[in-house]
Amino acid sequence: MKKKRLQLACAALALCVAVLSGCTSGGGADTTKKPKVSGNAVTVSSMEELLEAFKPGAEIVLAKGDYNLTDYINDFWLADEAASFNAEHEYVEIRDCYDGAEVAVKNVANVTLRGAGDTEETEIVIEPRYATVLTFEKCDNLKVSNLTMGHTETGECSGSVLALSACDGAELRDLDLYGCGVIGLECSNGTQNVTVYDSTIRDCSWGPLDVYDATGKIELYDCSLTGSYGGGYFNGESRLQLAFHNCVFGEGETDYWMFTEGVDFEDCDWSDLYGYPDYEDDYDYEEGEGMEVVFDADALTPEEFDGLSSDTMWTGYAAPDMPPDTDPSMFVLELRANGTGVLYGYFDDYAVPFLWEKNAQNPAKLDLTTSHNGTLQVTTYEAESDTVSPEEWLYLEASEGAVWMFLNA
Repeated sequence: MKKKRLQLACAALALCVAVLSGCTSGGGADTTKKPKVSGNAVTVSSMEELLEAFKPGAEIVLAKGDYNLTDYINDFWLADEAASFNAEHEYVEIRDCYDGAEVAVKNVANVTLRGAGDTEETEIVIEPRYATVLTFEKCDNLKVSNLTMGHTETGECSGSVLALSACDGAELRDLDLYGCGVIGLECSNGTQNVTVYDSTIRDCSWGPLDVYDATGKIELYDCSLTGSYGGGYFNGESRLQLAFHNCVFGEGETDYWMFTEGVDFEDCDWSDLYGYPDYEDDYDYEEGEGMEVVFDADALTPEEFDGLSSDTMWTGYAAPDMPPDTDPSMFVLELRANGTGVLYGYFDDYAVPFLWEKNAQNPAKLDLTTSHNGTLQVTTYEAESDTVSPEEWLYLEASEGAVWMFLNA
């Protein structure tokens, strides 16, 4: 109000109106948004409100809309204030990941989180490729539904969309989990009794599920697992009952799960399997006999390899000469153009470095020399048939067995 129009009586009246209406002097109306409470449920409409709402027994409804969790937590992370945030929040923690920050909800029981509308109407994304969108840790009797969650970019090494760690009892319903660092749904560290209904897990760089050190039951009903590069990871733990009911599997997911031991399947739809070359010890490696050699006799120098594809990563597909419980998908071979490389997960070591060179007697073979395991041999193949996918293959032979590997393009 301008000074020339101020009068004592009017000022007193204005002050009373301001107090009664919630206005602040000189600043207009207080526009700070508060969560809406309806019965036992609280409706939130920002990532700040969401993180503040987590507490035991909370029923949280996230309003329709698109939410970027990174936009909020980066205010604390980039200002080096995450420690202060964590000290002030008992049930939510901002954590470091390889290329940014992520959020963990912890030590809350009987929490419900759901989107206000249909699944596609409420979406949470996170920007770091190696972050998990939401982690629930030691959160028993958890319910999450009617949400889409994913990453703005897909990563290659770590990170999930939704991770359950040491949780007992989780009901996941009508979710769309996509484009993760590596995994759509992770169940680990003693997590047990998880049920997933009518959900989609898609387009993940490793696969839809990562199940390890889990117990009890994990069951999926009427779910779609498609578009991922592989199936993920499951080590066949005897104390866990893993089951799929009326689920649809894509190509990469079918390759992994169809032959996985210790899993129950009921009325599931499978995609076509990859084909891989039939290997024979006496194969003469001549072109035109069903398979042809990828490289000719003069092509496999480091310089020419660099010109062909620079560095390459090869993923295990089948382990025909290994024990039945061997997981071929955990074998990764990195061939570098400079004649060096690393074999991940094949031996007791986490990573085995090696040198490679062209085999003097056979141009279709590479010799891989490690510091303590001697020489391994790799035979290179290319599928002639259009029905065989992918086209480029390696057959890795060692004293422990052999593994078929395909080019992780």
